[in-house]
Amino acid sequence: MPYERLISFLHKMKYTMVKHQNSKWIVLFAGTFTVFVSYGIRYGYGILLPEMLKYLVISKTEAGIIYSFYLISYTIFSPITGMLTDRLGPQRIITLFCGALGIGTFLMGTVTSLEAACIFFFVAGLGAAACWVPIVVLVQSWFGEKRRGTVLGVMGGGASWGFGSMGLLLPILISWSSWRVCWYILGIMAFFLVLVNGILPKRPAIDSSMSSAEPSLKSSERSIKPQLKAIYGETVLTKKFWLIGISYLFISFAIMVPLTFLTTYAVIELNFEYTLSAAFSSIMAFSGILGALLLSLLSDRIGRRNTIIVCNFLAGIGLFAIILARANVAAMTLCISVMGLSYGGIWPQYATCAFDYFSQGIAGTVVGLWTVCCGVGITFSPLVSGYIADQMATFVWTFILAAFMAIMSIALIIPLKPLIRH
Repeated sequence: MPYERLISFLHKMKYTMVKHQNSKWIVLFAGTFTVFVSYGIRYGYGILLPEMLKYLVISKTEAGIIYSFYLISYTIFSPITGMLTDRLGPQRIITLFCGALGIGTFLMGTVTSLEAACIFFFVAGLGAAACWVPIVVLVQSWFGEKRRGTVLGVMGGGASWGFGSMGLLLPILISWSSWRVCWYILGIMAFFLVLVNGILPKRPAIDSSMSSAEPSLKSSERSIKPQLKAIYGETVLTKKFWLIGISYLFISFAIMVPLTFLTTYAVIELNFEYTLSAAFSSIMAFSGILGALLLSLLSDRIGRRNTIIVCNFLAGIGLFAIILARANVAAMTLCISVMGLSYGGIWPQYATCAFDYFSQGIAGTVVGLWTVCCGVGITFSPLVSGYIADQMATFVWTFILAAFMAIMSIALIIPLKPLIRH
């Protein structure tokens, strides 16, 4: 039977990967590809938004509400996926939730009302909750301590590739068909992630470069489990946990303003063509690839805290400069590129802090709880930004607010004790 042959083929492929000496690179590729698709869907909304506004006849505030439903769901389920990852392992969690991502994304192509869009994007956000935290844990478990920043930089580059590719491909697809077809294609890509992650080996190999202080999960399981409840309680009471978490909230709020409304701002307020406006998002994303790699490499040398300060400063400068650039295409391109460097480096740095400042056994939970902080920022950002733009009849004040939030995120991270790995 064709079905039985397919199952047999998948089992053989999985067995081959487990035995392959370079399995960790296969896992890294799968993780990066999952991030690529997930973040392409997340930020694809902002690129498709100008076309969706025409058909659905909704305000900028309502457009922000739709996005907020996705982000609320992402925020609620991220700590849950983090805890499930610590207990059940990341692979099965990623595989299961990617199915929900595919369902919600595909159904976005069928929406005819604000209510339907909110519900379907909520489902997509549920699935996306497993497309960062569990993947961070899975991939880092295959690599040693000295490569943590670099590995997450590669994965962060996958997010930027996803965002950047959407800025180039979606306008082309719209010219050939419609924004609905774009959602269908994105949904199919999400369903493919179920297969990609389902055939990965479940247990990570122990890299020879890992320190002796990082035993395998199997050998340390008995000593870790009895202490987990106490460690969780101690973690959320520490000053460093909240300094990093609230800083993450502020910078997430700031960076979501251009990710949501940059294309719409360029089309509606600056009167740029839709293709050029979408290309601005790609410029931000592709410069983010460079930022993810360079700043992550830098973080392994100067420490995560110092690199976060650099990232968030670039974000604040870029956001404020976008307002000054106005309709000057060259100046806009430069400002967006600077902000893109920051965008690419932000997410890996905060995630890696969980492994640097806390026990590896609860890293998934820590990243999940920080993702709640991030989720609060990214959830309120589209809603508040859209409301301000509607009330003031301009996006200028939304970008100024975003720049201020980026500066505040630096003020919170400065008191954190620097931690440099040698």
